[in-house]
Amino acid sequence: MGLKGGVCYFLWERDNPGPCRVTTHFKDWPVSTASRPLLEEGVDVFIRFNEGLSILKKVVAVESGNSQSLSLPDSKRFTRLVSSRKPFGLETTFKGKASQRAGDVLVYQNGGTGYTPRSSITTGVDLIDKWKVYVGRAAPGTGNRDTFPYRIISTPFVGAPGSISSETYLCIGPFDSKSQAESVLSYLFCRLARLLILLHKPSQDTTRKVYTFVPTQEWSRQWTDKDLYAKYALSESEIAFIEKIVRPMDLTSDTSDEAVPDDDE
Repeated sequence: MGLKGGVCYFLWERDNPGPCRVTTHFKDWPVSTASRPLLEEGVDVFIRFNEGLSILKKVVAVESGNSQSLSLPDSKRFTRLVSSRKPFGLETTFKGKASQRAGDVLVYQNGGTGYTPRSSITTGVDLIDKWKVYVGRAAPGTGNRDTFPYRIISTPFVGAPGSISSETYLCIGPFDSKSQAESVLSYLFCRLARLLILLHKPSQDTTRKVYTFVPTQEWSRQWTDKDLYAKYALSESEIAFIEKIVRPMDLTSDTSDEAVPDDDE
């Protein structure tokens, strides 16, 4: 299986409260060393890549105007759009009916789709008749399929009004129009957005919390990495780092729907 998350170890000196010398070894890349706190201000996890930290600082500085803290303003947090687990109260093991009857809603579930009566849904009711984006609760390519460069998330897709999902997916939204949902979709296909997810993602799970470093954007356009690189004034070396770490996803053709493992797999 391998150690997909890598190994992190510390040489600890009890009476030294100062910065730590952090050395990143990755693949056959040049070793990166920086002196920095183990926990940056406004952050609740250790930033594993030195290069990733400089990118995150630029993103947050643009969105907040604050160069001291790495915490995004509440109004700019993408997490506000992301549902908790079981967005409609359905377990991963839920299986809907194969055929649709009057009053049923479409259910995206593990292994495909099904139907269930609208009247049986008591959670996330306000999302049912809105546009949204669905994304797998767990990452693709688990086990030996987890190859570098990483995709970080499963392939997201737009959900139309009248659709729901089981716990297999998280729901992002709601949105008033298809064009807004498609704007969000284009954003999640961007490598920079997925790198920011990676910086907070400790396992295959992609719950709401892993979107902590991801800022919202204006949902009135299609986003590309070129747009985001320019917005945050990323350097050539930072762009090269992103594009070596994160695998491209083609918005026009990358529509595969990876099966998401159950919790006990």
